[in-house]
Amino acid sequence: MRRYNTPQVGRGLLTLALVLCAPSIICAQQMAVEFYHLDAQGNVLALTAWDGTVVESHDYDVFGQEVAPQGANTQPKRFAGKERDTETGWDYFGARYYGSKVGRFTTVDPVLRQKAALADPQRWNRYSYARNNPFRFGDPDGKELVEVQLPGIGRTYLDDAFAPRVQQFVQNAQQHGLTPQFNSAYRTPEQQRALQSDPNAVTPAQQSLHSAGFAVDVNYDSLPNDAQRQVLRDAATAAGLDWGGSFRPPDRPHFYSDPGGDRAQRIRDAAARYRQLTQPASAAQAATPAAQAPTPAPPAPATQTPPQRQP
Repeated sequence: MRRYNTPQVGRGLLTLALVLCAPSIICAQQMAVEFYHLDAQGNVLALTAWDGTVVESHDYDVFGQEVAPQGANTQPKRFAGKERDTETGWDYFGARYYGSKVGRFTTVDPVLRQKAALADPQRWNRYSYARNNPFRFGDPDGKELVEVQLPGIGRTYLDDAFAPRVQQFVQNAQQHGLTPQFNSAYRTPEQQRALQSDPNAVTPAQQSLHSAGFAVDVNYDSLPNDAQRQVLRDAATAAGLDWGGSFRPPDRPHFYSDPGGDRAQRIRDAAARYRQLTQPASAAQAATPAAQAPTPAPPAPATQTPPQRQP
């Protein structure tokens, strides 16, 4: 939905009014409300007025090239909900521009994962969109979709801009003889809401960075001494992570990076990516919000006390 104000100027000479503030000038504000209509991939299909009148409508092929648009075309959002540049026809995905006519990004993926590329030939072309399979995958920010392995919980999912920092965090700590044991990473919005009734949760946020793929929790308070806790804090800081105190201090097991922007949209994008990555291709079209993230493994080592769940 978008709103805008349209000033209407009544009688009088506008130039003199600006100088003399003539009382005969009457300025009224009319608020117009329009609604976006999206499909499951986030494509803008229509824009309607408050009374249901269709202002403009759009359709696309699978890679986003527009087919026979109709209407005023007064707003720039198109394929995947991204803004389309009127001069080049490129869509702005945040990390880079995308050309729907060729189905390719205009620059290479800013993140290269060599091991993943060796195992998956679809990752070799760093200009490709959604692994050349937009029926099943999306690419909300112009980066690659990845899963990660974290000590303590195994397979999980993180935003591709955040995952390298977490890996660097682990490497930094290991250089000092300590391997962080994680107990939480990505959470679906459903799992995050369930924490509201969890007595061990510390002020769970409804729009948590966990649900955007930008936060991890570590077994911190169960470490045997302050020296090891200091190693974790220093390792996280050196990797560009923030820690603790975001929602209610002390929030020490919580390490994160806030990318800014529209967090609610990032959470929606992350949930869509999670469903795409965890469901078989045959079920991709029937994806439902009931999908759940993998159940975290018990904390390691076994001598550690159960950590608090963090927002």
